[in-house]
Amino acid sequence: MAKTSELGELKNLKTILELDNLLVGEAHAAAAEEFYRQLTKVTSEEDLRDDEDHPDRMSLDKFLFLSERSFKQGGETEEAFKYEMSRIAKAFGGLSLSDVLERVAEVAEPFYRRALASTRSKLDTGAVNSDMLARARATLGIEESVAADLHVQTFADEVKSLLGTVDGEGFEVEIDSADVKFPAGSMDRLAQLQEVLGLTEEDASYEISSEANRHFEGVALEAMEGAISGDMTPEDAWEAIATRRDDLCLKEESMKSLLTSIVMQALGKPLEETLTYAKVNNEQQVYEKLLDALEAKLACFAVLQLSGWEDFDESHFFDPTNSNSASGFIDEADRMKM
Repeated sequence: MAKTSELGELKNLKTILELDNLLVGEAHAAAAEEFYRQLTKVTSEEDLRDDEDHPDRMSLDKFLFLSERSFKQGGETEEAFKYEMSRIAKAFGGLSLSDVLERVAEVAEPFYRRALASTRSKLDTGAVNSDMLARARATLGIEESVAADLHVQTFADEVKSLLGTVDGEGFEVEIDSADVKFPAGSMDRLAQLQEVLGLTEEDASYEISSEANRHFEGVALEAMEGAISGDMTPEDAWEAIATRRDDLCLKEESMKSLLTSIVMQALGKPLEETLTYAKVNNEQQVYEKLLDALEAKLACFAVLQLSGWEDFDESHFFDPTNSNSASGFIDEADRMKM
């Protein structure tokens, strides 16, 4: 496995030997030819090419990484860089330059992942900042597009860790969804990590809500169905929903979107049953199911009114002329008929 300290050693050696870029390139090319010749005495070219986990293949990839970094950090022009890397690619069994650069990236990325893991572990110490990560990217040659994806993944991993849905190794753990919640201080920690990683508010909010939402929906739907069945009062149902919102630190807009979906689900069942009987012209059952749907509507609306949100009016969910309402999945002609 390559070590970042080895990059410094190569740089120091270049300085001590007073080598210019041309001589550095010659040294790497000669070393590559000899290294590959020695490896192929004990390992087939097929294994060196195709077996990514073979120790000798990993040694080749390490060589490519160290050479690529040496040339880049040595200030080679783009044309000179491609020439030098192509010489090494040719020495390593005729690799293409694109294959070489892909293998270099695969060596560099784990280094940066470790830097990001260290960022999370040291976040409370104040010993990490965005400039440190920028220097790590420059040292390792991590492209900004790759770094952006890794930053988002790191933030998502922290969200899951705070919610307790993964262990210290990042593996999912068995936990009742209703017990999942953010501990005190989580939002401050996530805000600090967001700043260090340079994430937009949109990206950070998305990662928080996408993980938290799925642990909100079950409790909220159960509460809404409890209000519809009469097992819970609207006040108790809203208290359960609001408590879950606070547990998961959901923002108002995300909460509204989730409740819209939940009301649609809660009203969907009686409306589907109504439609089933309407298709066979069972007027008595259609009438009874419509009454159930109307009772469900009143129960849902009673819960929603407790939110204090003005944009939750009856037409938002219950207007039969609106294809976006809870009855929107029913054909317009059937909606008006019922």
